[in-house]
Amino acid sequence: AYPHVRPDCMDRVAKDAKSNLQHKLRKAVSAAKEQGYFEPICTQRHLSVRHYTFDVFKYCGDIVHVLALVLCLAVILRDNGTGGISFKTHILYFIVFTARFSNVFFCDQSIYLVIYKVLLWSATLKIVLLLYIFGASIDEKDTVSLSAALFMIIVMTLVFGVYSLEDHGLFMEILWIFSTYLESISMLPQYIYCYRDADNKCPL
Repeated sequence: AYPHVRPDCMDRVAKDAKSNLQHKLRKAVSAAKEQGYFEPICTQRHLSVRHYTFDVFKYCGDIVHVLALVLCLAVILRDNGTGGISFKTHILYFIVFTARFSNVFFCDQSIYLVIYKVLLWSATLKIVLLLYIFGASIDEKDTVSLSAALFMIIVMTLVFGVYSLEDHGLFMEILWIFSTYLESISMLPQYIYCYRDADNKCPL
C-alpha cells in the first residue's frame, strides 16, 4: 500500500511506539503508587501480602502445592498421556492464579512471595498447554461446563462481594474476591472426571 516506506523504518517506528507506551504505563503506575492508589488492596484484609510472616504450616502448604504441580506434570508426561486429568480444572486454576497474583505488579511484597506466585502461575500455564497439545480439551469425560461455572462465580462475586466505592484499586479487589470464589469450585471438574474414569488404574 505504501511502497515508498522502507520496512526497516516501519519496524523502527513500531518499536519506538511500543517503548513509548511501556514508558507511559510504568510512569502511570508509579504515579498511582505515590498517591497511595493501590494501598487498600495491599492490606492484610484483602491480600495478606505484607503479613506473610514465618509460619511452618504456610511454608509446608506452599511446598505441597508445588509438589502437586510436579506430580501433575509427571502424570501428563507418562506413557498414557493425559488420562485421569481434568483439563477444565487446570483452566479454572489458571484463571484463579491470573486474577489473584496480578497484585505482584502493584503491592510491595517479599521476593519469596513473588517467586512463589510466578512459579505457580507459570507451572499451571505449562500444564494447561501440555494438556491442550495432547488433546485433553476434547476428553469426553471432562463434562463440566466452564461457561456455566464462570458465569455463576461472576454473579456471586458481584452480588456477595463486600466492596467500598471509597477504596482505590476496586477492580483489583474484585479480581481477588473473584479468585477466592472460583478456587472453591476449581476441583469440581476433576472430581466428576474421576467419577467417570473409575476404570483408570494408574497409581498417580
